[in-house]
Amino acid sequence: MTRAATRHRLFCAVSPGLEELLKQELDDLGPWDKIRLVPGGCEVKTDPAGVFKLVLNTRIAESVRVRIGSYRTRNFDELRSSMARVPWAAWLPRNSEPEVRVSCRKSKLWHSGAVEQRVSQQVHDRLNDPSRDDTPEAARVYLRIDHDHVTVSIDASGERLHKRGERTSVGKAPIRETLAAAMCRAARLDDDRPIWDPFCGSGTLLLEAGRA
Repeated sequence: MTRAATRHRLFCAVSPGLEELLKQELDDLGPWDKIRLVPGGCEVKTDPAGVFKLVLNTRIAESVRVRIGSYRTRNFDELRSSMARVPWAAWLPRNSEPEVRVSCRKSKLWHSGAVEQRVSQQVHDRLNDPSRDDTPEAARVYLRIDHDHVTVSIDASGERLHKRGERTSVGKAPIRETLAAAMCRAARLDDDRPIWDPFCGSGTLLLEAGRA
């Protein structure tokens, strides 16, 4: 009997309003175990190979995060207990000092700065190893607290995905590659429909249209 492959629940973040276009793209990139449309993106369940496939091939998602814990928490004692159950060592190397980003919405724990401080300390206490002097590359941890329900995620894509293309001066471009890719999908471009961009600028739309 073969052992079942590990399945990961991912959150693919996207610019507001582009969730349905992202779902269409994921449908084309699949198959996945499951795709669920949620505010701000899509949730996908897949195996480890699927994580790499998604990060490398999505053109619309801004980032990809792995869900690693989900808990009910109404005060700092419950938060501390919940964070103690997160398998930090399975996802972060020793001596990690990750950047922790917190959002709180309609929850008893409303002070994001206080939550961030406690979670950072929890990670430090769990992963600190004085016998080692290496400093791992900084990771990013996301906590979303919504109606007293906290979801913990680890960043799987690193730099925002609109910065991964061949253009290096992305800050000077008037439109992100990810938004341009979404526009091309919304326009339903194909090889039989020419595209003309009279205000070409940095050529972002035309470059993404060539990949459509």
